[in-house]
Amino acid sequence: MSTAEVSIAESATSSNARLYWRIALKTASGEPAPGVEFKITLVGDGSLAPQFDSKEVFRTTEDDGTANVTWYRRNIWGRGVKAALTVSSPENGQSLALEAMSEAPSEMVGPRTEWTPQRRRW
Repeated sequence: MSTAEVSIAESATSSNARLYWRIALKTASGEPAPGVEFKITLVGDGSLAPQFDSKEVFRTTEDDGTANVTWYRRNIWGRGVKAALTVSSPENGQSLALEAMSEAPSEMVGPRTEWTPQRRRW
């Protein structure tokens, strides 16, 4: 199993309510790994869901081997927040990379018209 981790540290005066990451998953040969479900875990402040407290979510990679995740501050203001975001792939030999994005990816912009809960398959 491969893992990647990033630390989140927002000061008490920060106005960031969300942070975005693109996750890239590649096979052992370096090719994008589409259709792979993996787990994302948050330890510390914030949430991985906008409307409720969520410390674990699952994502499935797109055709290009990428998926996106958002960290939400969840109304924690007036104090600093610290957390760690960890991504784990289900198979050995795969490589993971986390890339911070300065704004929401285009597919996440605009009104949300539907929501389907992610089911855990492993």
